[in-house]
Amino acid sequence: MEDKIEIKSYNESIFNAIALKKGSQYFREIKKDWKYKVYNPKIRTHCSHLTIQFNTSLNEETGEITKSLFIIGSLRKWYFGQLSFQDFTEITYRKALKLFAHTIGISLEELRSFTLSSIEIGINCRMDVDINYIKKGIYQFRDKRYQKKYDVTSIKFKSKKGIVTLKIYDKYQEIYDKCINKRIKSYEEEEFIKMHQHENNIRIELSLRGGQDLINKTLFRLRKDTKITIGTTIEHFDTLYTFFWMEVQKIKVSALGGLKEPQPRKSKDINTYTTAYYIEKEGIEAYKRITKKLSNRGYYKQSLHKALQQFINLRQAYNQKRFLQNIRCRLYCLIGKDRKISRHKELIPYP
Repeated sequence: MEDKIEIKSYNESIFNAIALKKGSQYFREIKKDWKYKVYNPKIRTHCSHLTIQFNTSLNEETGEITKSLFIIGSLRKWYFGQLSFQDFTEITYRKALKLFAHTIGISLEELRSFTLSSIEIGINCRMDVDINYIKKGIYQFRDKRYQKKYDVTSIKFKSKKGIVTLKIYDKYQEIYDKCINKRIKSYEEEEFIKMHQHENNIRIELSLRGGQDLINKTLFRLRKDTKITIGTTIEHFDTLYTFFWMEVQKIKVSALGGLKEPQPRKSKDINTYTTAYYIEKEGIEAYKRITKKLSNRGYYKQSLHKALQQFINLRQAYNQKRFLQNIRCRLYCLIGKDRKISRHKELIPYP
């Protein structure tokens, strides 16, 4: 569930303990005595890593030196490897933190004390429909303040002041492009391609930024001024999943799938089909962009609503409900039948 992390520590004893591990075979220097890559000792190929940055600052007035550590990267990729669709359960999350703490030369309790600057929550999910349909079919997240940005590989929703960012992309394609789009592939890479190239695996990520207070207020909702640390994510691990579930329900998805054939005797049905076909091929954002040129704002809203309704009516069974079923089924596999997820009884999981 938790993926990319940005964590800090100002504890000098922790700083010194990790500094002693700089010469380890699992540390690789990026910038001398300052920035290092840390690899997983249990993974043979060094493809993914976490980055540790050592900082020292001098107070010229007092002469006091402050030491701090900054760690950033994908803990999920570091633990499971680059060629993996696995997500953390509560057990594997603890194991990953324990292994990382051991690798950098500190205890798990010391790692628990690191404070969060930002946090990324996400899952890899196999869908029942082509990923390109999903990317075009998703037209809103939360409210209209969150603007959709669409490219070949992903869609992203972000507002100017919002702490939460949503990103959805083709996970298989991301792995293929970054790791295995090369002339000579390893045995593991060849097997990965054979196993997953025809699956519709998407990655859904929620990133939270804005500092301790905003992360607490938005995600954990603990007592004010509570310090949000790695320990907080361990103790409130189920909160990550329930927050994720509540947020993905704010994703608006038009019906996905093939269009039904129009009735050739009715010109109205053909016009409706033409509109729906355009939305399917170009996406709802393209249709909104054209209809926004209308001077009458009331007519624009009415036209958009009517077109969307016609589009949904002409589609097959895959709609927002099925989209959420796929996600809910994946969450069941990771967290079990959590009470806050299970209460949405209309979303029965797939067999």
